[in-house]
Amino acid sequence: MTLREMCEKCKKLDPKIWIASYVLISAILLYWYPPVQISHFEINNVTSNATLENQYRMTLAQILGGGAVAIGIYFAWKNFIIAQENLKAAQEGQITERFTRAVDQLGNDKVEIRLGGIYALERIANESDKDYWQIMEILTNFVRINSPVIDWDNKIQELKTPSSEHIKDKCKVRVDIQAVINVIGRRKYFFGAGEQKALYLRHSKLRMISLFDALDGAHLIGTDLKGAHLERAFLDFSDLIGATFNGAYLKKTEFTNSCLNMAQFEKTDLRWAIFKRCYIKKAYFSNADLSCANFSNADLTNTNFSNAVLANANFEGSILIEAKNLTVDQLSKVKTLYKAQLDERLEAELRAKGYSHLLDVKPEDEP
Repeated sequence: MTLREMCEKCKKLDPKIWIASYVLISAILLYWYPPVQISHFEINNVTSNATLENQYRMTLAQILGGGAVAIGIYFAWKNFIIAQENLKAAQEGQITERFTRAVDQLGNDKVEIRLGGIYALERIANESDKDYWQIMEILTNFVRINSPVIDWDNKIQELKTPSSEHIKDKCKVRVDIQAVINVIGRRKYFFGAGEQKALYLRHSKLRMISLFDALDGAHLIGTDLKGAHLERAFLDFSDLIGATFNGAYLKKTEFTNSCLNMAQFEKTDLRWAIFKRCYIKKAYFSNADLSCANFSNADLTNTNFSNAVLANANFEGSILIEAKNLTVDQLSKVKTLYKAQLDERLEAELRAKGYSHLLDVKPEDEP
């Protein structure tokens, strides 16, 4: 048997055996060691001999007492570690039980119970990093399964003569879907800061969803929203850096004061969308429909407008320095470029072709 194996075997011994062994060895040493040491001095005086023996015994008792304290501290520490491990195991067991119960609640027919499950999952995600990402995946899957594009389109088709009020009533956002979006918006981590992957909400129908009502801005950095329906959604003050909206439907969606740097809007319907005071640097609007969109005071530095439709769009006070694939033909169709910052070449060409009024005339204020 190797020394390492012996040590491992000793660790498995009952602490009571160690304590009993220490007490026995201490008693033997206290009885045997002092007389042996004194015998070397050859002291004939009985009183002196007894005094010296007691001094040795007291010194040895102090040493052994210190050892006993050290052993007591060790076993107390070991018991503390075991207690902590047991507590952690108990907590994990409770979390697992709560997790299972919350997931079961998501499938309940009653919206009140589903809401309870959603908020229970949010609490677990805040408490347990181990379960955090799995919960985010469950919640995003809940949205995609319960609010798919095809389901919403079918609801519209059910109405033979759909008025705006009928559509609003028939296709209003479910309370539980709104609750999930709120939870996602206020989660403790986001893409690049605690999350290794972007949230997946592709092809979700989130028409008229609201993030602003429940939050002071949402963290949806890098979120995949390809093909999502977010018509009339409120995304004000949201953090949407690098989010993907390719092929999405964002008609009349509000992004006021949001950060959309490097966001992708390729072939996206953004008619009447509001981007007031947004940061939209290095974003992509290739083949997007931006008719009547409002970009007043937005920063669009280095943004790509390849084949984008800009008819009647408002660029008052916006920054369009180094914009990519932005042509005079596109800009000639906008509502205004009053106080907008353009590359000198583009501005000169606009003036040369008779579009100075877009740059110099202040438009009527929009609501």
